Amino acid sequence: MIKLLTFLKRNKFLNFLIVTVYFLLVTLPHEWVGVKVGEWVQGMTRIEFNRIILICGSILLLVYFLVLTKNIFKIQKKFIPIFYLIFTASLAIISLNLLIIVNVEIIHFIQYGLLAILLFPMLGEFFICFFICMLLAFVDEGYQYYCLPIRTTYFDFNDVVLDFIGAGFGLSFLRTFPEISTLIQEKKWGVKSTWFSWLAILAAAVLCIKLGFLQVYSLEEGNDHWTTLVIKKSEGFWTKDPHGIFHVMSPLEGVLCLSILLIIYQFININLEKSRT
Repeated sequence: MIKLLTFLKRNKFLNFLIVTVYFLLVTLPHEWVGVKVGEWVQGMTRIEFNRIILICGSILLLVYFLVLTKNIFKIQKKFIPIFYLIFTASLAIISLNLLIIVNVEIIHFIQYGLLAILLFPMLGEFFICFFICMLLAFVDEGYQYYCLPIRTTYFDFNDVVLDFIGAGFGLSFLRTFPEISTLIQEKKWGVKSTWFSWLAILAAAVLCIKLGFLQVYSLEEGNDHWTTLVIKKSEGFWTKDPHGIFHVMSPLEGVLCLSILLIIYQFININLEKSRT
């Protein structure tokens, strides 16, 4: 793993191409994948489908932790990597019971975990990787919300949060490698600049709302989809679906949740050991 990432670090243009192609493959085929999954589950009840995905996801999570066990034993300062591994897994379990109604959505964890790992050699900093993954998640959801013919009634902050948790899985995985310090790059673009960028984006969004270029909630159902984040508000905390209930994050909830996660994950590189190799 570290040898591959070191190779990508030395070949940044190739790294950029791989990340770009991977992100496009994750983002663009959403409609096609949805159709194929629908065809695959025909003749299967939603309960059966959810159960199969849950079992597969649990097996993957178990394998994930078993693979990391060897790495953790090699680390002298174990608290930080263990904390973030447990924290990320806990977020995934909470989201499974709160934000997800179809278990196949755990694919977000895998997709953005891999994306974060691929981004790391190019960026060379954990916090910046989290931030870029979050921005790409907004691009991904924006494409689905604004461009796909099958449109929902709200911009899906749930999925952006799931993508962020996926990045947490990927970067927590890298954090367990003692040699990861060799990929850390000294850059002028650090934590302060990243926070400034996030606050600038939020300020720009508020300005667009004040100027009328962006609408958070529709004044009436069916209003302009291109400028409205939420066309139809949820009636309560839980949204009922024929297959169950789940919580739909409001834009404010989504921004607050992502900001809190950024605060927590910015300390992931504390006590990072220098490689002995």
